[in-house]
Amino acid sequence: ASNHFKLTAVNAPRIAQICNRLDGLPLAIELAAARVASLSADQIAARLEDLFGLLTTGRRSSLPRHRTLKAAVDWSYRLVPPDEQDLLQRLSVFAGAFSLEAAEHVCSGGGLRPDDVLDLLSGLVTRSLVTMHEESEGARYSLLEVIRQYAEELLASSPERYQAMKRRHADHYASVVVEALPLLERHHSADLAAAITIEYDNLRAALQWSFSIDGDRRLGHRLAGALWRYWGQTWQLSEAEHWWREALAGPEPPESQEWGQVLNGAGTFMYVAGQLERGRELLDRAVGVLDRTGDRVHQVMALSTL
Repeated sequence: ASNHFKLTAVNAPRIAQICNRLDGLPLAIELAAARVASLSADQIAARLEDLFGLLTTGRRSSLPRHRTLKAAVDWSYRLVPPDEQDLLQRLSVFAGAFSLEAAEHVCSGGGLRPDDVLDLLSGLVTRSLVTMHEESEGARYSLLEVIRQYAEELLASSPERYQAMKRRHADHYASVVVEALPLLERHHSADLAAAITIEYDNLRAALQWSFSIDGDRRLGHRLAGALWRYWGQTWQLSEAEHWWREALAGPEPPESQEWGQVLNGAGTFMYVAGQLERGRELLDRAVGVLDRTGDRVHQVMALSTL
């Protein structure tokens, strides 16, 4: 691709990152290598969020379906039955790996029954469009990033359907951490924290959507308010700081239990981080909101920290 390109100790980690993001697909790596003549490895890595814009080539000698990565994926996609195509688009809202139960909860609806998901998912695994991993907690599934971006682009062509799927995804993972929160609060559980860590790519994606322009901030407050103990137990202070900043941005929402838990979690974080005045302000507000919404457990926690 470039007579001047050399693999060095400096650029090798970035090259490895690019190959990893491209899931080791030979065609994708070949198309990325073609960009070395005009882009640095850092620039290529920065553009991987738009694989199909990056990985194009006009070489006339290539087969039509190999001229761009998108054309190659499109050729494979058209061989898939419509009901499996539909599920593949829905699965694109997942980030990283997911369980069968999560796929059934998030992807059902609109004519697709939860009981249908397994058969359709099995078909996608057979066609190598979805990968199945056997792990200690059971089977988990994932899409190659190339496939995920392609399917997401198709899903996003119907904005209303896309936003509905993103909401179902965020709502599901909010329910997962809300259910886990009381157990985390009673005692430090390494196993439970590890179970949340396994789902964290999806939790972060749910937070990102919830706090986006088209998202649902109340869902974001529900997620952040339930994750505060997990962030504390795993010492993810920079991650927590980022999401508290997102959660506290903008106008004050209507009082709710979720908002009270956000104020309590953020105030506790500020205390741990040594920002005592800011922590006291947030915890004072948390006590009032939690009192008025009847959340005695977290009200007591806020008072204890104060």
